[in-house]
Amino acid sequence: MAMDMKKEEDVKEFVEKLGIEYRFGCYSEKKADVCHLLGDYLEAIKKDESKARKVYETNCKDRDFGRSCHKSGTYAFKASDPNGALAFFEKACGLGVSESCLNAGLMHVNDKAKETAREKGLDYLSRGCNGDNSHACFYLSGMHLHERNMPEARKYSERACNLGNMYACANLSQMYRKGDGGEKSDEKAELYKKRALELQEQAKMQKGISFQEGIKPV
Repeated sequence: MAMDMKKEEDVKEFVEKLGIEYRFGCYSEKKADVCHLLGDYLEAIKKDESKARKVYETNCKDRDFGRSCHKSGTYAFKASDPNGALAFFEKACGLGVSESCLNAGLMHVNDKAKETAREKGLDYLSRGCNGDNSHACFYLSGMHLHERNMPEARKYSERACNLGNMYACANLSQMYRKGDGGEKSDEKAELYKKRALELQEQAKMQKGISFQEGIKPV
């Protein structure tokens, strides 16, 4: 008999069956991707962050599932455990999660107490940028801009802009207008200015859509 997802009791039954399916796939079949889904289920549907965190951490430590390591790092950071968070983010970065490379890079850059902070920060941000994380590329451009290394600043601004970072596009427009870090070109300055404005409009539209949709179902 088909379920009528408009009925509350059918929705509850579906949700419970989903949880049973995820638990079986995780605990009996030992599937890393299903364990991560179980963590998402516990976090978003059951609203049990304590159990979700345990699932993510176990999946990260025992099965090396990058997304679970990233979630574990996020939980550790929220719990004011920066060392634990950094360890999870570094592991997730090594497993190909570019957002974790970004987070690890920023944590190293902001750790002024360590002499190796800048070098490690640049390394992790570079790995994030190479993984097509626009924010990592943008922060790299900002670091080089601060140090007046304009060719590198322009290179990473262009990479970030091409990945959809409107602030990088705006910076790149100014660099071409002034000739910072390379050729001067009013034509390219206008091109990147236009791209920045387009991305700004897209961001506004997306916010409007999200507001109208309300709380999205998980």
